[in-house]
Amino acid sequence: MQFNITAKRLIQTLCTGLLLTGYAVAEEYDPNRDARLLSCDNLYNRGNIDGAIDCYAPLANDQSLHVSAEASWALGKTRDANEYFRRAVDQQPGNPHIRARWGRLFLSTHQPSEAAPLFQEALQLDPDYLHAQTGLVAALLTQSGSEARRLLAELSAKHPQDVELLLLQSRLLLESRNVDAADELLDRALASAEENNITPLDIYALKVSADLLRDNDDSPWVQKALDYSPTYGDIYFIPVHYHLINYRYRESVALLKKAVKVQPTHWSAHSQLGINLLRLNDIAGAKKHLEIAYSGDPYDTATVNTLRLLDTLEEFKDIETNADYTLNGDHSAPLVMRLHKDEAKYLAPYVEDLTRRAVKTFTSRYDFALEEPLIVELFPNHDDFAVRTVSTPGVGLLGVTFGYLLAMDSPSGRPPGDFHWGSTLWHELAHVFTIEKSDHRMPRWFTEGVSVYEEWTTGPLRGRHIPIDVLQAIREEKLLPVADLDSGFVRPTYPNQVTVSYMQAGLICQMISKRWGHDKLTEMLVQFDLRKDTTQAVRSVLGISTEQLDRELQNYISEELGQVISQFDDWREIVTSVNRAHQSKQWQTVIALADQANDIYPEYVGKGNTWIALHDAYVGLGQNEAAVEALEFWYENGGHQPDMLHQLAHRLRDAGQTAKSTEVLESINWVHPNNIDLHEKLGKDYFAAGNYKGALREFTSLLGLNPHDKSVVYLDIARTYQQLGDNKRAKRNVLQALEQAPFFREAQDLLLELTGDSS
Repeated sequence: MQFNITAKRLIQTLCTGLLLTGYAVAEEYDPNRDARLLSCDNLYNRGNIDGAIDCYAPLANDQSLHVSAEASWALGKTRDANEYFRRAVDQQPGNPHIRARWGRLFLSTHQPSEAAPLFQEALQLDPDYLHAQTGLVAALLTQSGSEARRLLAELSAKHPQDVELLLLQSRLLLESRNVDAADELLDRALASAEENNITPLDIYALKVSADLLRDNDDSPWVQKALDYSPTYGDIYFIPVHYHLINYRYRESVALLKKAVKVQPTHWSAHSQLGINLLRLNDIAGAKKHLEIAYSGDPYDTATVNTLRLLDTLEEFKDIETNADYTLNGDHSAPLVMRLHKDEAKYLAPYVEDLTRRAVKTFTSRYDFALEEPLIVELFPNHDDFAVRTVSTPGVGLLGVTFGYLLAMDSPSGRPPGDFHWGSTLWHELAHVFTIEKSDHRMPRWFTEGVSVYEEWTTGPLRGRHIPIDVLQAIREEKLLPVADLDSGFVRPTYPNQVTVSYMQAGLICQMISKRWGHDKLTEMLVQFDLRKDTTQAVRSVLGISTEQLDRELQNYISEELGQVISQFDDWREIVTSVNRAHQSKQWQTVIALADQANDIYPEYVGKGNTWIALHDAYVGLGQNEAAVEALEFWYENGGHQPDMLHQLAHRLRDAGQTAKSTEVLESINWVHPNNIDLHEKLGKDYFAAGNYKGALREFTSLLGLNPHDKSVVYLDIARTYQQLGDNKRAKRNVLQALEQAPFFREAQDLLLELTGDSS
């Protein structure tokens, strides 16, 4: 079995191996630790690193296999530790302590799914073994939040003074910004630690975290920790988790620099410093610290993955242009598009177009001008984007914003039509404004809510899009109080709660805009910048309590979605029947059932919607006009399946609705722009309509897709520049056409014409 961490490092791994999930697994909480190990632990905890190494080294070859395992683990030899634990379990199969400690090894190396079974095996041997119970909670909190919370509550009730349980509770409270409650638990943990002679360093680190969440950057607990252990880098490292989940990347970098200064061998801190410098676009600094991390810990997957990503970024091209960032337009600043070299030519025109529109829109709507260059990265490989986001492949996100830098999947990063990349870019660009205007102080629910609301209201995709599972969650009354809504993003308790939280936040922001006015959203950002929390901001701006806002939301949902919520089961059953009839081509049945479904919830155009089936039924019965009407309604409400959009555009063109057909074709760009025929048709449409800027964008993008006959495309670009009055660029492109096809008569004629114009 290969481990993520096998570098030569000390028991910092025990304390900080699960930073991103926030759970300490330190040796202080081992109730049966060998006295010889405790002596070594004390040397390390007091900052005597060399003494600790000398102490652990002989124990790594101890006659007791579990002692050898613990010593090897402390020295960073986790492969050896794993083998020793395996042999120790074989030697003492009835010993729950060894299994629990083996589980802790897996926890420290970011493998909770491997740890949980070991804790469960230990509990089969001793159902009341608290060390295994607590370890299981820590493992489950990385996977299934509801079960972990239930178990944590039960254990805490039975063992109210257990230090590790108090720390686990405190971490959850800090993640939801319930700082005062967390502080009370930390005070109890500190008293219990002193009474039981338990090292207080983890408690100090969480006390610092609480102070930072209060915007107290001069916490007295830092000095307490460093007095106790001068090399305790975790006093800066552990609080980083709470900055990161609140978008505070600059503050995270500042803390991580302090961590590696205090503890230069803190490889996880170097790794996180590199990752976060990359989020701030400091590529050179990122590489430096990632290489340091790798030199000390070559098996940390976050480090390895991000170093590989840096190699991948060498295949990208930075395209710099200017975008108006100011309210009065008196100057502009760079927009940098970082695109893969194979996509840059055809994708850049659309990224620039949409980004410019978004910057102009959000500058006005949120009364905020961006102050730094904006960097937009699009990744054709989803795993590369996932590593960019959370340092590991496989994440289900589409986009992420770190401040003035955002990253997302490119249209080719997923199957055609799998996602609406234009809406994703719009969503992330809205984040830039809410994050920066509030100085990274807005709660998670608010920035996500504004971005969802802007997708629905001003983005390139029409309509409000609420998935079926969210409607079901609303019906089952699973929405959280707004004061606790952040927990739905950070610690979900059921599988789709993150999606539900996105939609709930979007509905709240939409409701605020409709009932109190859009400006109230801007005023709330100001309140967050003033370090107000959700309860205070709502009271100050809306003049009501968060409890009243929750009731207002229920009323708003009843008004907006009440019909489908009240008839949800019937509607869902009808939709299922429509799709079943569609598969068997029972066209009359499809029409009858689709009409019933659309009477209940006509705006639904997502997966399995009835409008596509209705269109196909009308086509099957030869009722083409009705088929077009069904498809138009689907499109007007945000339908964006590329093949259906092409069909609609074709049918509209046949019906003589050229302008509408062009509009539909344009919408395909924001779903699946890497299509040669699309750009050729749109370019010619725009040229014929006199929209020469639009035509130039389409022909330029077409050229980037390497069409079979580039000479024709260069000629189209030349003609477009001619119409725009730019004969210099027109000549340049007509010469390119002739370079491709020297005897191209139309290009020759245009060159003569252009030459004559210049003379």
